[in-house]
Amino acid sequence: MGYALRMSGEIRDWLTGLCDSDPSAAMAVGQALIALADARPGPGPPAVVALDPPPPHADPAAALDRELGHEAWPDGLMELRAGAPGGDVRVIFAIEPAGVALLISVLEGRDAILDQHRQAVAVSAEILRRVRSGQDREASAVEFAGSRQFADEFFPAAPTTPAGTGDASQARPLPGDVDVPPAAAGTGAMAPLTIPWLPFPLAREGRPPCEYRVRDAALVLTGAASTDLFVDPAGAGTAPDAGRLLGTPPPGDFTLAALVRGDFRATYDAGVLLLYAGERRWAKLCLELSPQRQPTAVTVVTRDTSDDCNSFEVTDRSLWLRITRAGAAWAFHASTDGDWWRLLRYFSLGSDEPVRVGFLAQSPTGQGCTATFEQIALRAGAPSDLRDGS
Repeated sequence: MGYALRMSGEIRDWLTGLCDSDPSAAMAVGQALIALADARPGPGPPAVVALDPPPPHADPAAALDRELGHEAWPDGLMELRAGAPGGDVRVIFAIEPAGVALLISVLEGRDAILDQHRQAVAVSAEILRRVRSGQDREASAVEFAGSRQFADEFFPAAPTTPAGTGDASQARPLPGDVDVPPAAAGTGAMAPLTIPWLPFPLAREGRPPCEYRVRDAALVLTGAASTDLFVDPAGAGTAPDAGRLLGTPPPGDFTLAALVRGDFRATYDAGVLLLYAGERRWAKLCLELSPQRQPTAVTVVTRDTSDDCNSFEVTDRSLWLRITRAGAAWAFHASTDGDWWRLLRYFSLGSDEPVRVGFLAQSPTGQGCTATFEQIALRAGAPSDLRDGS
């Protein structure tokens, strides 16, 4: 079962403008709306939350009106937290009528969310009441019969070369429907991987090569047995290697975030956001299975040799991870809800070499590990305060 999408002309114009002004943000919003239209299991807290009625009015007359049903709170009002992790875009919507997701209002930017959220919810509730009484046709003037029609308007297919095919005649799949065949080890040089959520291509490096698939608005990466990036500070043994996907980000400050899920089976299996400046200059931000069999936020910074820092355990096998470049420094954050971010590391790689960013699945003691990277988002700029949870 899926949903049609309805919205006002104003919301349609806003999304059209966002596609021009901030393609990365538009793609993230598009992924969230396509997942909603397709009624996938993924959308749920924290991506979708129910909106409760506001606190009772201080004005007794207004409170009595509500109690008598003159201002009844409409059932079914919800909020889609789209865009980059942290909730930079909020879409207030309702399933109205059955089989239709009605997009009612949008809040864009952290300041708008903080300052105008309560008012936007109240206005959205009033619009929903009017729609249900047949008094506001403009609110649902634009309709898309399903995710494909929606994607065709806002994210038209463009020519590209899917990784490993060498066929430039194929079209870029649409957000939420990207399907790249797994890249098999031992096939030689592979064409760069272009995915809709990043403004730069990813190249496959390391041995043994990783396998990857892009599907359902996610990057799925599988690392081979006995793969790892770690240079033991005790000097024990030869430093291992691992297949990885890396690309060169745009200049300036930025954040790269993703919701990471792991199919962890062996100790130290991990899904990783990676910084890479060279064979002995790199850093990992990991969701890793600890020796205690608990998924754990782990960071490793390597400057000739590696350190190893376990930060906190999580109850689920998923965690939001975020890399930030702020001037000459780097920051690693993790979040259980994609909204409040805990600072894990603040550091420098101590090198003037260009730094690439990317993704890794490792299995140092196991027979292989698959990690899924969802809601990948790269945004220009860095948080003004790396320690305040933003």
